[in-house]
Amino acid sequence: MIRILTDSASDLTATDSARPGVYTVPLSVTFADGMCMDVRCVPRKDGPSWCEAAIYYADEDVVTSEPYNSFYNHWVCQTANATYHLYMCVADTE
Repeated sequence: MIRILTDSASDLTATDSARPGVYTVPLSVTFADGMCMDVRCVPRKDGPSWCEAAIYYADEDVVTSEPYNSFYNHWVCQTANATYHLYMCVADTE
């Protein structure tokens, strides 16, 4: 079976997204307190690419994580009031 992992901003149609083996992940995660977290990847032509997580509220960045060279990571962002964790990984359901 072929599996496709895509994000919620992809151009897949609703029909294609509903097919077996297609998994859609959200681009943003919203926590119970209304804070949101994105993981942003920054491709570089003349150097290593990197990723960072960002906590934001009302479209304003509050804090960013340390940069890493992989999207798949345990992302941690610390604000004055809370610590936010997001685990990005590939899971095999078989």
